[in-house]
Amino acid sequence: MPQYLFVYHGGHTPTDPAEVEATMAAWGAWFQNMGEALDIPGNPVGQSYTVSNGGVVDNGGANPASGFTVIKADSIPDFRPFC
Repeated sequence: MPQYLFVYHGGHTPTDPAEVEATMAAWGAWFQNMGEALDIPGNPVGQSYTVSNGGVVDNGGANPASGFTVIKADSIPDFRPFC
């Protein structure tokens, strides 16, 4: 079955304990809703880099990634309910 990569952009890491708890509960509910389609829950990412044939720069580009998740689905329309 094909895998699809969700790449997240933006957002922030919560620091308030109540906000951390609420955020983690929301992610957990979303992941649970995915069921067997969830292949790799993923993680937030740190510094983003831009890689090109000219080299590597640490500016993350115009829209740097902030996290990722991998799901498996037969086709793109099959994973749209998760978006």
